[in-house]
Amino acid sequence: MPSEAEDIVRTWVTSLPKRRIRHGLPFAGTIAAALIITEKLREDFALDLNAHRADGLAQIKQQNRPKVQAILARHGEGRILSSEGGRTNRGAPGDMQLLLSQLQTSGASSKSAEKRNCLLDEIQAQLVKLATDLLNCDRLSVSFEPELSTQSFVTALLAEAHTAGKWAALAQHLVGAKLELRFPNTVIPNNRVMAADASTGREGDFELGDMVFHVTVAPAAAVMEKCKRNLGHGRRVYVLVPEETLVAARQNAEMVAPRRIAVQSIESFVATNIEELFDFTGSGVRSGLRRLLEAYNRRVSEVETDLSLLIEMPSNLT
Repeated sequence: MPSEAEDIVRTWVTSLPKRRIRHGLPFAGTIAAALIITEKLREDFALDLNAHRADGLAQIKQQNRPKVQAILARHGEGRILSSEGGRTNRGAPGDMQLLLSQLQTSGASSKSAEKRNCLLDEIQAQLVKLATDLLNCDRLSVSFEPELSTQSFVTALLAEAHTAGKWAALAQHLVGAKLELRFPNTVIPNNRVMAADASTGREGDFELGDMVFHVTVAPAAAVMEKCKRNLGHGRRVYVLVPEETLVAARQNAEMVAPRRIAVQSIESFVATNIEELFDFTGSGVRSGLRRLLEAYNRRVSEVETDLSLLIEMPSNLT
């Protein structure tokens, strides 16, 4: 017979919108948010979502990778669930409202603090099982449609990664793979995502000649301040962002250093070079995309512990 914790988690997962489910499991960012919420409920059993929202209301307070990984490790799962701890998962507040409502319905509020914490621990164990199942089966997957543009394929890859909570990681390693193909005689650094520039001595994500590349899915003030420092060191600066943030990134760059920071979409940056490198032909582009994904997967395997970042090779590219 299922335990109370199993019933709560199963009912919650069933209540999630279908668009928030992948392989029959919640997104990595959703599981991460649930782990953070249940951890906070140990100290203050507040079932009002507003008590758990960060400033701006789009994220969950204190949700970050170290906190998520600490909870996972406590329950025996050492792999990285999400490169950013699910922090960029915009649907998390709605998913957490459903979890808090389920806890309210379960009558957990009437339990003693000791019994509530035992229940929360059991719920976390169930959530970690979901995380383990996701890590065991999850791999980014996107179809290749020859009639569509190369940029459409890259856009689909980024969209898939965004949905899976792996947007930032895919962006960095995809750009690294592209630079590797473009400059075969140059060693392109390969670093784990989220390795701080200051701690590694890097000025940005990639450095070629006197150019510093920053790859970011959130071109906020901190990124632009790094660009300003790069310029002060006599470097040239290139910022690569998803197409949907391109306009905002260019506006921010102009405010920080007018006409001195080059800003381009990741989709265009990657796709255009693949077209050029492989002769603008259909067969050439297919070969180029296969080599791009092979380079990406190798780079991920070399430095990341979260192998769900790997991309399933489309059958018509093999």
